[in-house]
Amino acid sequence: MSPSPATVIRKCSGPAAPFTGVFALPTPVNDASGVAHVCEHLVFRRSLHFPEAHNLFAALALLPLRINASTQEEMTFYFVETDHEALFYHALSFLYSGLLNQQYSDDDIRREKNGVIFQELDFYEQKAPYRQHVASLLEEGKYGEAFTGGFTGTVPKLMTEVIRQFKSRYYRPDNIALLINNGDTGNIADKLNTVAGDYGYSVPCQIKPESLSVPSEFTPDNSDSDKHSEEVKRLTGYYKATLEVQNNVSVNAAKSSAIKFAAPTEKPDFEALFRGGKPALLPPLNSDETASLVTTVLSPHQTFHQSTSNDYPPLPRYVLAQWSSLVSFEQIKAANNDWYIAFPFSDSRKTALDKVLMQSRFWSPRISGHCYAMGTGRAGDMLVCYFINDRLADSRMEYCHWLITALK
Repeated sequence: MSPSPATVIRKCSGPAAPFTGVFALPTPVNDASGVAHVCEHLVFRRSLHFPEAHNLFAALALLPLRINASTQEEMTFYFVETDHEALFYHALSFLYSGLLNQQYSDDDIRREKNGVIFQELDFYEQKAPYRQHVASLLEEGKYGEAFTGGFTGTVPKLMTEVIRQFKSRYYRPDNIALLINNGDTGNIADKLNTVAGDYGYSVPCQIKPESLSVPSEFTPDNSDSDKHSEEVKRLTGYYKATLEVQNNVSVNAAKSSAIKFAAPTEKPDFEALFRGGKPALLPPLNSDETASLVTTVLSPHQTFHQSTSNDYPPLPRYVLAQWSSLVSFEQIKAANNDWYIAFPFSDSRKTALDKVLMQSRFWSPRISGHCYAMGTGRAGDMLVCYFINDRLADSRMEYCHWLITALK
C-alpha cells in the first residue's frame, strides 16, 4: 500500500434534496495546451471499477442523476446531483474511481484529445461570440482564464506523456476535496476508502467537522453560472473561499509547485490558437460492452430502486434552440452536422431503447471520438437521439438503420 495523505470530506449544510456533491482539486493552467481539460475528460473515460467508456452517458440517460465537470483557471470541479441517497453514493464512488485512475491507453487519450475535445473546441471556435470573448480576455491579460480549455491549434499537439504526468501530479487523494450538502459522511468515507484501497492508497479519508458557517470571503461561484445549480455554485464557492483563507493550501501555492510544461504564460498569436490543428482519423469502436455503473446501481442486492419508471432527460437547451437547423438522418449531406433521429414514443419502444442505451455500440460516435456530444431526450410524443458536431455525420446511414431495427 502507498502511504499518502488522504482526501478531505466536508459537509456544508444545505437543502435536504437534491443530494449534491462536488469533488474539487487544484489543477493550475500554465499554458494554452489544454492539459487540464484533457484530464477532466479522462476521468469519465474509464477506471479500475468501471472500465467501459460509455458508463457516464448510459447513466445520465437511464438514471435520475446529474453529473458534470468544469475546468477553470486554477482548479477542476466534478459535480453530482440526485434526489436519491443510495444513487448519490454510487455516483460518488464512480467519480472517485475515475479521479484516481492513472491507467489509460494511448488510444483512449487520442480519442479524447484529438477526437472529442477537438470537436468540442471546434464547435465553440466556429462561433463569433466565443472568439470575441477569448480575444477580450487576452487583451485584459487574463491569459489563464483564456487558456483553460485549450484550442484546436494547441490540444492536438499535446504530448501523451505530459497528460499522464499532469494527471499523476494532481489527481491523487491528498489533492482532492469532497464537499457535500447532505448524506452520511461516514458511509461516503467507507466507500471512497474502498476505492482508494483498490488503487493502493492506505490512508483513510479525513472527515472534517460539519460546516454551519462560511468564510467571510465566500460568494457563490458563478463560473459557468448558466450550467450549474444554485447548490453546486454554493459548494464550489465555499471551496474557493476556504482556499483563500488557508494560505498553506492556496491555489497560488499549488501553482508554484506545478510541473512546468511550458514557458511562463505570455500573450500568444491569437489566430495561431485556432490554426494548425486537425482531428485524428479514428476508426470506429464497435464493441458490445454493457455499462457496469447502471448494472451495479440497478442490481437486485443494491439499495437503490427507482420508484417510478425513469423518463429520459429533457433535450439540452442547445438542441431545443437549434432545432430548426438540425437535420434528420435522412437529410444528412455533410460532415460536422448537428443531426437527430426520432421515433414515436411507445412503452415497448422505450423498453427497447433502454436496452440499447446500455450498450457501447449506441454510444460509438461519442466514445470513438467522432462527435462533441450525443444523447437522448423526450420531445412531446417523440423519442429523440441527437448528435452534435459529428465529423462523420454524412456516413451514419448504417448506424441509423441498425438503430431503427433495434427499436422496432
